[in-house]
Amino acid sequence: DNDNNELWTASKNGEDVKMHIGSIDMTSHPLLKSARKAWMEKRSLHTYVLEGEDLLNYYQMLNNAPNYKIHVAIDKLPQREFHYGFIFDQGFFFAFSPYEFERGLIKVIQRFSSLFGQTYRRYLDLVRAEGQAREAEIELALERVRARTMAMQHSEELAEASEVLDQQVRALGIETWGSAFHIYAGDAKGDYEWFSSREGNLPFYKTPREKFFLKFYEKGKAGENFHVEEFLGADCKAHYDFLLTLPVAGDALQQIVASGGSLPESQYDHVAFFKHGYVLFITYKPVPKAHEIFKRFAKVFEQTYTRFLDLKKAEAQAREAQIEAALERVRSRTMAMQRSDELGAVATVLFEEMNRMVTNLWTCGFVLCEKDRTDDEWWLSMDTGFTRGFFLPNVGDLAHATLYEGWIKGEGFRAVQLDGDLLQAHYDWLMKIEVSRKIFEEMDAAGLARPTWQKLHAAYFSKGYLVLITREPCGEEEIFKR
Repeated sequence: DNDNNELWTASKNGEDVKMHIGSIDMTSHPLLKSARKAWMEKRSLHTYVLEGEDLLNYYQMLNNAPNYKIHVAIDKLPQREFHYGFIFDQGFFFAFSPYEFERGLIKVIQRFSSLFGQTYRRYLDLVRAEGQAREAEIELALERVRARTMAMQHSEELAEASEVLDQQVRALGIETWGSAFHIYAGDAKGDYEWFSSREGNLPFYKTPREKFFLKFYEKGKAGENFHVEEFLGADCKAHYDFLLTLPVAGDALQQIVASGGSLPESQYDHVAFFKHGYVLFITYKPVPKAHEIFKRFAKVFEQTYTRFLDLKKAEAQAREAQIEAALERVRSRTMAMQRSDELGAVATVLFEEMNRMVTNLWTCGFVLCEKDRTDDEWWLSMDTGFTRGFFLPNVGDLAHATLYEGWIKGEGFRAVQLDGDLLQAHYDWLMKIEVSRKIFEEMDAAGLARPTWQKLHAAYFSKGYLVLITREPCGEEEIFKR
């Protein structure tokens, strides 16, 4: 049912033998039409004589065939050429000669044709066996990704699943620079990606919905299931110049280069889409035979993402229970107060509960404010113990003035990040105030180092704000507000 037949031809030029492999339309010349008709009728031999304009037309057709790369010198053609097609079940063994074959030679070549029929059946058996073995390899690779997915106990393990994905793709003989899961975030600002390569996992990072990220997003939303994007030469350099500007991802790529690794100079992005995003495979060269494999990995990741969502839901429920329990302990200690000076005990409970939920918490407590007053009352609890209420100015320092301004304006939340010169100026200001200088001197005497980076988070209420100071970035604003 297919007029486009596969063609394997050996031709001799002096002592050199060249092989030409391609496909040709069997309706494009009377010779080919009659050869196909002979094969359909299961004849043993097909002959055809090319001469004159018919000969010229045949070789001009060959020279112009789009899927068969051969060039025949038209000016060197013989005046006549004899074609012989020795037919077997799957095609025919053919020969061209400027001389007519003797009957004995035809019988010899028919024996070779019969042998080739056996050869081709053996070839089909090998292709089938290799296909079965390859399918077993692919299924095993898919199962390893599937198994790692189902073994996830925490959503953070998605990064490890991406590493297994990249390992298994390379185990199938597909040379990759890296592989990634890309998940749509549900807003127009950007999405989320987990990337792995031979260099290891990149930290989870957010991608802006622009440039190629936007292009891939739009193709997925338009219903495409697969896309290949080329980044060659200067385009690839511009591609990585952009990636290096991204938070987290850019830092990780710079570390790869700094540790002796290298970024591709040319690459092909293979994007296999699924409902909630896509799986990305980056190779150094085209790999058309891997396209279907990439699509199958995307289907497996659809299961991975379902597992991820289940874990996120369970983790959110567990986290909510933890938060509610912590709130209740602070609430209970508050309601148990018999005297106003027990507010310090509440601050201590608050610090204990926050320490359970927030990494690298340095201190937390309450700050009580009044309008038209230039100082605020601070109640803090730290690892060194509880610090009774003391007053600090809300003017003269960037952090304190900014937090007080948020309370005056009736905001719900503010944060101020301090590092480098800003942090040093903050401490210099605090050391000029007697009460805070004494606290820091006690800390120094106890061998407690001050943070080299800190962020002050203020969650406001009517009389002031809850203050939490962390030594690293923290995304728990909603908890602070509650």
